[in-house]
Amino acid sequence: MSYDTNVQPKPSFTQRSIVNTGLLLALFSVIFALIPSVANLNGNKVLSIVIGLVSYLVTIGILVTAIRKYRDDESGGYMSFGNGFLFVFLACIISGIITSIFTYIQLTFIDPGMMQEALNQQMAEMEKQGLTEEQMEMASSFTSILRSPVVLSLFAFLGQLVFGAILGAILGAIFQKNPPFQKQNQ
Repeated sequence: MSYDTNVQPKPSFTQRSIVNTGLLLALFSVIFALIPSVANLNGNKVLSIVIGLVSYLVTIGILVTAIRKYRDDESGGYMSFGNGFLFVFLACIISGIITSIFTYIQLTFIDPGMMQEALNQQMAEMEKQGLTEEQMEMASSFTSILRSPVVLSLFAFLGQLVFGAILGAILGAIFQKNPPFQKQNQ
Protein backbone atom coordinates (compact mmCIF):
# COMPACT_ATOMS: atom_id res chain seq x y z
CA MET A 1 0.00 0.00 0.00
CA SER A 2 1.35 3.46 -0.89
CA TYR A 3 0.15 6.99 -0.57
CA ASP A 4 0.04 9.46 -3.44
CA THR A 5 1.00 12.85 -2.10
CA ASN A 6 0.71 14.58 -5.49
CA VAL A 7 4.25 15.91 -5.43
CA GLN A 8 4.33 19.22 -7.23
CA PRO A 9 7.32 20.43 -9.22
CA LYS A 10 9.29 23.28 -7.64
CA PRO A 11 9.06 26.74 -9.20
CA SER A 12 12.19 27.80 -11.11
CA PHE A 13 13.76 30.86 -12.72
CA THR A 14 12.79 29.51 -16.14
CA GLN A 15 9.10 29.47 -15.35
CA ARG A 16 7.33 32.09 -17.43
CA SER A 17 4.97 33.23 -14.65
CA ILE A 18 7.89 33.86 -12.27
CA VAL A 19 9.85 35.79 -14.90
CA ASN A 20 6.78 37.84 -15.83
CA THR A 21 6.01 38.59 -12.17
CA GLY A 22 9.63 39.61 -11.52
CA LEU A 23 9.66 41.86 -14.59
CA LEU A 24 6.35 43.46 -13.61
CA LEU A 25 7.62 44.10 -10.08
CA ALA A 26 10.81 45.63 -11.50
CA LEU A 27 8.82 47.85 -13.88
CA PHE A 28 6.74 49.29 -11.06
CA SER A 29 9.82 49.68 -8.84
CA VAL A 30 11.51 51.69 -11.57
CA ILE A 31 8.42 53.82 -12.14
CA PHE A 32 8.04 54.58 -8.44
CA ALA A 33 11.76 55.36 -8.17
CA LEU A 34 11.55 57.78 -11.09
CA ILE A 35 8.48 59.70 -9.90
CA PRO A 36 10.33 61.95 -7.39
CA SER A 37 13.11 62.75 -9.88
CA VAL A 38 10.85 63.42 -12.85
CA ALA A 39 8.32 65.45 -10.85
CA ASN A 40 11.13 67.27 -8.99
CA LEU A 41 9.79 66.08 -5.64
CA ASN A 42 13.12 65.10 -4.06
CA GLY A 43 13.21 66.29 -0.47
CA ASN A 44 9.44 66.19 0.08
CA LYS A 45 9.29 63.71 2.99
CA VAL A 46 5.52 63.33 3.12
CA LEU A 47 5.25 62.65 -0.59
CA SER A 48 8.17 60.20 -0.39
CA ILE A 49 6.37 58.26 2.33
CA VAL A 50 3.13 58.20 0.31
CA ILE A 51 4.97 57.03 -2.82
CA GLY A 52 6.74 54.35 -0.79
CA LEU A 53 3.47 53.07 0.72
CA VAL A 54 1.73 53.01 -2.65
CA SER A 55 4.75 51.16 -4.07
CA TYR A 56 4.51 48.50 -1.34
CA LEU A 57 0.77 48.12 -1.86
CA VAL A 58 1.20 47.71 -5.62
CA THR A 59 3.97 45.16 -5.04
CA ILE A 60 1.84 43.17 -2.62
CA GLY A 61 -1.12 43.34 -5.02
CA ILE A 62 1.00 42.03 -7.90
CA LEU A 63 2.37 39.19 -5.78
CA VAL A 64 -1.04 38.21 -4.37
CA THR A 65 -2.52 38.09 -7.86
CA ALA A 66 0.46 36.17 -9.27
CA ILE A 67 0.67 33.56 -6.50
CA ARG A 68 -3.08 32.95 -6.61
CA LYS A 69 -2.92 32.51 -10.39
CA TYR A 70 0.10 30.21 -10.02
CA ARG A 71 -1.68 28.04 -7.46
CA ASP A 72 -5.01 27.89 -9.28
CA ASP A 73 -3.89 27.74 -12.93
CA GLU A 74 -0.40 26.22 -12.96
CA SER A 75 -0.47 23.95 -9.92
CA GLY A 76 -3.89 22.41 -10.36
CA GLY A 77 -5.45 24.31 -7.46
CA TYR A 78 -2.86 23.13 -4.94
CA MET A 79 0.36 24.63 -3.70
CA SER A 80 2.64 23.79 -0.80
CA PHE A 81 4.00 26.48 1.49
CA GLY A 82 7.49 25.87 0.07
CA ASN A 83 6.37 26.31 -3.53
CA GLY A 84 4.50 29.51 -2.64
CA PHE A 85 7.52 30.87 -0.80
CA LEU A 86 9.83 29.94 -3.67
CA PHE A 87 7.54 31.50 -6.28
CA VAL A 88 7.54 34.87 -4.51
CA PHE A 89 11.23 34.74 -3.59
CA LEU A 90 12.37 33.93 -7.15
CA ALA A 91 10.20 36.72 -8.58
CA CYS A 92 11.74 39.12 -6.05
CA ILE A 93 15.26 38.01 -6.98
CA ILE A 94 14.54 38.84 -10.63
CA SER A 95 13.03 42.17 -9.62
CA GLY A 96 15.92 42.85 -7.24
CA ILE A 97 18.55 42.32 -9.93
CA ILE A 98 16.80 44.70 -12.33
CA THR A 99 16.04 47.25 -9.60
CA SER A 100 19.62 47.29 -8.34
CA ILE A 101 20.94 47.83 -11.87
CA PHE A 102 18.43 50.65 -12.31
CA THR A 103 19.44 52.15 -8.94
CA TYR A 104 23.04 52.31 -10.11
CA ILE A 105 22.02 53.89 -13.43
CA GLN A 106 19.74 56.39 -11.71
CA LEU A 107 22.34 57.49 -9.16
CA THR A 108 25.16 57.61 -11.70
CA PHE A 109 23.52 58.98 -14.86
CA ILE A 110 19.86 59.96 -14.48
CA ASP A 111 19.96 61.94 -11.22
CA PRO A 112 23.54 62.08 -9.92
CA GLY A 113 22.71 65.10 -7.76
CA MET A 114 20.20 63.08 -5.74
CA MET A 115 22.85 61.89 -3.29
CA GLN A 116 24.28 65.38 -2.76
CA GLU A 117 20.79 66.72 -2.14
CA ALA A 118 20.18 63.96 0.42
CA LEU A 119 23.50 64.81 2.10
CA ASN A 120 22.57 68.50 2.22
CA GLN A 121 19.25 67.64 3.87
CA GLN A 122 21.02 65.37 6.35
CA MET A 123 23.47 68.18 7.25
CA ALA A 124 20.57 70.64 7.69
CA GLU A 125 18.84 68.18 10.04
CA MET A 126 22.05 67.79 12.06
CA GLU A 127 22.34 71.58 12.32
CA LYS A 128 18.76 71.76 13.63
CA GLN A 129 19.69 69.18 16.27
CA GLY A 130 22.51 71.45 17.41
CA LEU A 131 25.47 69.31 16.35
CA THR A 132 28.81 71.05 16.01
CA GLU A 133 30.61 71.34 12.68
CA GLU A 134 33.09 68.71 13.88
CA GLN A 135 30.31 66.26 14.83
CA MET A 136 28.58 66.81 11.48
CA GLU A 137 31.83 66.18 9.60
CA MET A 138 32.44 62.98 11.59
CA ALA A 139 28.92 61.71 10.86
CA SER A 140 29.33 62.57 7.19
CA SER A 141 32.64 60.72 6.95
CA PHE A 142 31.09 57.62 8.56
CA THR A 143 28.30 57.54 6.00
CA SER A 144 30.36 58.52 2.94
CA ILE A 145 30.97 54.91 1.86
CA LEU A 146 27.25 54.24 2.07
CA ARG A 147 26.53 56.99 -0.47
CA SER A 148 28.26 55.18 -3.32
CA PRO A 149 25.94 54.14 -6.20
CA VAL A 150 27.46 50.64 -6.08
CA VAL A 151 26.84 50.23 -2.35
CA LEU A 152 23.32 51.65 -2.62
CA SER A 153 22.59 49.29 -5.52
CA LEU A 154 23.80 46.35 -3.43
CA PHE A 155 21.59 47.47 -0.54
CA ALA A 156 18.64 47.76 -2.94
CA PHE A 157 19.21 44.16 -4.01
CA LEU A 158 19.63 42.87 -0.46
CA GLY A 159 16.54 44.79 0.63
CA GLN A 160 14.56 43.18 -2.16
CA LEU A 161 15.76 39.74 -1.03
CA VAL A 162 14.71 40.35 2.57
CA PHE A 163 11.38 41.79 1.44
CA GLY A 164 10.89 38.80 -0.89
CA ALA A 165 11.67 36.32 1.87
CA ILE A 166 9.23 37.95 4.29
CA LEU A 167 6.46 38.28 1.71
CA GLY A 168 7.18 34.78 0.41
CA ALA A 169 6.71 33.34 3.88
CA ILE A 170 3.52 35.29 4.49
CA LEU A 171 1.95 34.67 1.07
CA GLY A 172 3.15 31.06 0.98
CA ALA A 173 1.38 30.45 4.30
CA ILE A 174 -1.79 32.27 3.25
CA PHE A 175 -2.17 30.69 -0.18
CA GLN A 176 -0.93 27.17 0.49
CA LYS A 177 -3.46 24.52 -0.28
CA ASN A 178 -2.29 20.97 0.06
CA PRO A 179 -4.08 18.21 -1.82
CA PRO A 180 -5.85 15.60 0.27
CA PHE A 181 -3.97 12.33 0.74
CA GLN A 182 -5.29 9.61 -1.51
CA LYS A 183 -4.83 6.03 -0.52
CA GLN A 184 -3.90 3.83 -3.47
CA ASN A 185 -4.18 0.07 -3.45
CA GLN A 186 -1.41 -1.90 -5.07
